[in-house]
Amino acid sequence: MTSARILLIEDDAILRDAVDIILSQVGHQVTGVGSGEEGLAQIGRVDPHLVLLDVRLPRMSGVDTLRAVRKAGHKMPVLMLTADNSPATVRDVLADGGNGYILKPFEPEQLLRRVQATLAAA
Repeated sequence: MTSARILLIEDDAILRDAVDIILSQVGHQVTGVGSGEEGLAQIGRVDPHLVLLDVRLPRMSGVDTLRAVRKAGHKMPVLMLTADNSPATVRDVLADGGNGYILKPFEPEQLLRRVQATLAAA
């Protein structure tokens, strides 16, 4: 898949813009939002091939957002963005239906490799 619709749920606007630029440059269509609630509202509209989801979000955490995505029956892959690779966080992400995580900070090439590999496996 050369071009995919990607929903990016990240509260850091600078990082959200950077990820949008990185992924858009290779042809992906990125919709960025700043909260779990906004992300859940956009899923039906965007119909993403992939969700990139920050673990630490205001109000509704990324893990809670992931749980809500799966509870609603959405099957698309979800990659978590996190600075916390503690065993508990990784366990929660995988147990709740996440397809992996990308450790912050990351290089653009790392992000592209993980996104492409996840899309190819979907």
